[in-house]
Amino acid sequence: MLEDIEVWLSEWLGDPGFSLVRLKGDASLRAFYRVRGSGGSSVVMDSGQGDLSSFLDVHDLLRSNGFPVPEILHRNLERQWIVLEDLGDTRLLDLENLERRTAVDQALDLLASMQAALRGAKTAGSVAGKRSFTPSFFMAELEHTILHLFFRLLGVPEDRLRALQAELRKLCSSAAEAPRVFLHRDFHSANLMVTGRGLVMVDFQDAR
Repeated sequence: MLEDIEVWLSEWLGDPGFSLVRLKGDASLRAFYRVRGSGGSSVVMDSGQGDLSSFLDVHDLLRSNGFPVPEILHRNLERQWIVLEDLGDTRLLDLENLERRTAVDQALDLLASMQAALRGAKTAGSVAGKRSFTPSFFMAELEHTILHLFFRLLGVPEDRLRALQAELRKLCSSAAEAPRVFLHRDFHSANLMVTGRGLVMVDFQDAR
């Protein structure tokens, strides 16, 4: 697979001297490689034979409405490969002290502006506009958090978790009546890259 990617990149770049280095990925089957050549650097995302259509759809929705996402430089839809702008290695997660506080404020402003702008007709043509959180689906997501964060990682006692679970079920039941707004669905400090043009969102393909 890697040799095939190298051939594809060589044909696109016209630069036989480029280098390809595997980057630390996320929890999915996707693989990421930094490409360095005479024309600069970029990042290849290999979807792991997954479907890129949701990524491209949500990318276009966000970009066309002025929200910060990486530029798409090249694509191979047959092989499900895509070349993206290199956003560097600094995430909001990596910042400290005042820099982090400032970036968190920017992230919250970004979140609020997406929810205010991306409603109704704006999302109707996107896959994100066709997916939503039902009360049961919302609770399933939070059950994952209860198990892996609070119980396994933090060791919160079971009686306290049962009380939390009951409160979260009440919260989730209100989802059916709540206003519909755009959700990145994985909007956290490891998915917000710190760049010269501000915060840039990644991993948005599951938006709803």
